[in-house]
Amino acid sequence: RQVLLLHLTGRLGRLLEPQAWHTWGEIRFWVVAAAACAVIGIAMLTIHLTARLSSRVGRLANHIVALSAGWCLYMAVSWAARRGFEDNRPLSEATSAFAVSLAGVAAILLLDKAFAIA
Repeated sequence: RQVLLLHLTGRLGRLLEPQAWHTWGEIRFWVVAAAACAVIGIAMLTIHLTARLSSRVGRLANHIVALSAGWCLYMAVSWAARRGFEDNRPLSEATSAFAVSLAGVAAILLLDKAFAIA
C-alpha cells in the first residue's frame, strides 16, 4: 500500500498507521459472496458432469468461480480474525491462514466424495 501511495501521490505516508477494523456487516458480505460463488460453482460442476461436456470454456468458468469463492472465503476469515485479535496481528494472520487451509481441505474432501466419478 505504501508503494502505491508513493507512486500515485509522490509522498510516503506514515509506516505505522492506526488500524481501521472492518465492520461485521463487511465481513458478512464476504461470507455471503463466498457462499454464492460456491453454490454457482457446484451448480456449474453438476451441469458439466451430467451433460458430459468437455469444453474448455466450461472448465475455465468453473475454475474462475471456484477461485472467486476461495478469495471471498479468505477475505471473510482474514477480516474476522483481525477483529477477533485486535491487539495481536501475527496471531490473527496465523489464525486466518489455519482456518482458510482447514476450510479448503474440507471443501476438497467434500467435493471429492460428492462428485466421485465411477
